[in-house]
Amino acid sequence: MGTNKKYLILGLIFVLLGGILGTLFVYKVSWDFLSYHYYNGWALFHNRLGTDIYPSLFRSYVNPVMDGLLYILIRTFNNHPFIFSFISGIKLGIFMFVSYLIFDFLVIKEGAERKITLFTLLLLTLLSPLIILSVEFSANDIQINTLALLGFFLFIKFFDKSDSPKRKIILFSSGILFGMAVGFKYAATVFYFGLLCCFLYNRKRIENPLSTFFIISAGIFAGFITANGWWMYTLWKNFANPIFPYFNNIFHSPLSDTNTIFGFEFAHLRPHNIIHFVFSPLRNPMAKFIGLEGEWFDLKLPLMFLSVALYPIIKKLSYIKENAAPLVDWNKFITVIIFTVSVYYTNLALFGNNRYILSVLPLAALGIVYVCNMLSEKLCEKSSLFCFFLAYLFIYHFVFIENFGIFATIARAAIICSIIIVTLCLLNKMKFRSDLSKNYIITTQLILILCILTMKLPISAYNISDMAKKVVNFEKSGIRDNSLVLCGTMHTSSIIPVQTAKNVVYTGFVLPPDLAKKGYYNKKTKFRNMYFSDNIHEKRLEKLIEKNNDVYFVYSKSLLGENEQDFELYEKAIAQYSKNKINGIKNCKIIKHKVLNQVNPWDNIVVCKIK
Repeated sequence: MGTNKKYLILGLIFVLLGGILGTLFVYKVSWDFLSYHYYNGWALFHNRLGTDIYPSLFRSYVNPVMDGLLYILIRTFNNHPFIFSFISGIKLGIFMFVSYLIFDFLVIKEGAERKITLFTLLLLTLLSPLIILSVEFSANDIQINTLALLGFFLFIKFFDKSDSPKRKIILFSSGILFGMAVGFKYAATVFYFGLLCCFLYNRKRIENPLSTFFIISAGIFAGFITANGWWMYTLWKNFANPIFPYFNNIFHSPLSDTNTIFGFEFAHLRPHNIIHFVFSPLRNPMAKFIGLEGEWFDLKLPLMFLSVALYPIIKKLSYIKENAAPLVDWNKFITVIIFTVSVYYTNLALFGNNRYILSVLPLAALGIVYVCNMLSEKLCEKSSLFCFFLAYLFIYHFVFIENFGIFATIARAAIICSIIIVTLCLLNKMKFRSDLSKNYIITTQLILILCILTMKLPISAYNISDMAKKVVNFEKSGIRDNSLVLCGTMHTSSIIPVQTAKNVVYTGFVLPPDLAKKGYYNKKTKFRNMYFSDNIHEKRLEKLIEKNNDVYFVYSKSLLGENEQDFELYEKAIAQYSKNKINGIKNCKIIKHKVLNQVNPWDNIVVCKIK
């Protein structure tokens, strides 16, 4: 079979796998879909920049291209949720195929060992809570990370080749992919730093390094402008700030305060001191919400940390240096580690949300398997392997996982011991070229077993019998033409695309500073999240409320009720903005809504006619 034909068939298999997983796994509808993805996609095709004002707060102005594609997908297949879910899952298949391309290029083992290694790496990548959670139809993180991962694949494959027109085109294309990733989502800037660190490490192995750096940089610029240039121009034309409302302290748009709005909303996910920062991968089992908004656990992060920490020591051991068969080229492996570590810690410092950097997970899997390959000579006896993993299970999980419990520990130990025994019995019947090969396979498979059994994430498998007849099914709200709608909390913008009223202004609603100090408080994270504060917008609200005869206040019941005083605070704010002409939030009705047959995702959305 030709190489191109093989990759074509594998690509189709991965796409089919992604589509199936997208159909079988449905999660609680994401916060982001209700908060801004659905609205932004609709707004892109309805020219709302000059009409609406912060309906999804500051996220109303992020690059809407991917949300626009999602909106088209919903409009096209709203009555065919199976097809919609399948197409939504294809992004996972593409991500896994790019991961396979990297593994296939880097792994230099041959025969059965190569096949088992590639299979192990793919399973370690796929069975990641961060990746499985990102299959959710409205999340854009997999698409962004696929661009970055493909860009890194082209870089690592061609950066040390002899200079040629083909090499220049490939490296330019690598830069374009990185640039597009950042253009679609600014959080992807962390990949720039990782690429720069890799370039600096390999500078002596790169032919014409300055010229190569210029080519990659030119590609990054071209990709960024292609993905985001038109949107930056649109924002500049409307708001005199090409990245409005970010860094308005620099651009000084007259339509917003000097607010940077930079990385503060996930501050509770970031480490609070240098020790927590350095050992963050090990803290995942001890702190439920480190690096992600939900409770999760992935063994690969602590294993990757330990692998990187142990690698320099293991490399110096003479018996390993002499006997361990190579898994990947040493310089390529170090380049992978540099990219992974630099991207991880840059993201940790700036954003703290690990779903922004899904592309490090396949690279982390490669690092773990590499160290397993080196350790397999040392752990040559079956009794040593058995004792090693049994000790790991009891010490690591019993000590670090909160409320794990002695009975749960014993039960998991029994399951893992049974799997280990069966694995060893099967391997006894297999033929290998050497004991080292057998020990390598044993080590990697036991790591895989542990990762599978200890994975924890907040998902539920999909019940096909409960599939909705529509993807999105929102009840009409009865909002009149020529009215003003105050979007009191996040999620409320999700009802806007289904409304039929004409000449309506949708605007975000913020508490005045004196009331904001008492609200915007998240009890779960114990952190004051000032999601949005803008005195200019507060004055604009006063004029809009005074000008319009029909005014509605829309809010999410659960969000407004997070703090017991919130409802009262919002009533006071409305009275203040209307100069006491509007007293209280009244004349309310609940809007029934379903997304993929989930009733009242997050909670009820309430529409109130207050004027």
